[in-house]
Amino acid sequence: MRPEQKAKARQLYAKVSLERGGIGRSFREVLSTSLALQPGTLRRPFVLITDEKPEYAREVRKLAALWGEHGAWLVHERVSSRLPRTFHNPLFASNYLDRELRKDLASHHRETVCYNRNVSNGMLRLWAYLVWHNYLKPYRIRWAKGRRPLTHAQARGIAAEVLKDVGVRLFEVRAFLSRSSLSRAMARTWKKEWKTPGKAKAEYVPKLALA
Repeated sequence: MRPEQKAKARQLYAKVSLERGGIGRSFREVLSTSLALQPGTLRRPFVLITDEKPEYAREVRKLAALWGEHGAWLVHERVSSRLPRTFHNPLFASNYLDRELRKDLASHHRETVCYNRNVSNGMLRLWAYLVWHNYLKPYRIRWAKGRRPLTHAQARGIAAEVLKDVGVRLFEVRAFLSRSSLSRAMARTWKKEWKTPGKAKAEYVPKLALA
């Protein structure tokens, strides 16, 4: 940032109260959810690939005491974020998604006046985008003639029957919070519990959304 931008940033940060250790907490929640869904084993350990951000390594060390209890074996590979963002980069999946978000969502653009003025609403838009990208986005990349899959999900090998079931659950069946198995991050998004810096009032959530 330029000196004047740094000065403005200091003024803005002085006016708001940010969560201390928020990066570590959110990373810990995602990692705990991932280990619960796909616990590692001795023969097939859970391989976690991140950049060299110190908060990540710190949280992995904190969870080390739980690995034996849950029977989870975890391998943490750290990759420099300065490496070229090519297909061969171990962080390709994360880099690809980062590029797609910055390309498709205005609030994630670089060098822009757009940003999420409401964090909870921004998270709702993000989850909606991820569902669209993973399950519904048309696949337009070159493929063998006559064999190109319809969506990115089919290109990754997800059966058409599974995608049809996802579509039914998304657009034809009402979802209830009490009947849904959600991660902490997903539940927080559903209930609009993400805090917007500088906003003290809680977000409005209709009662029917909490049924």
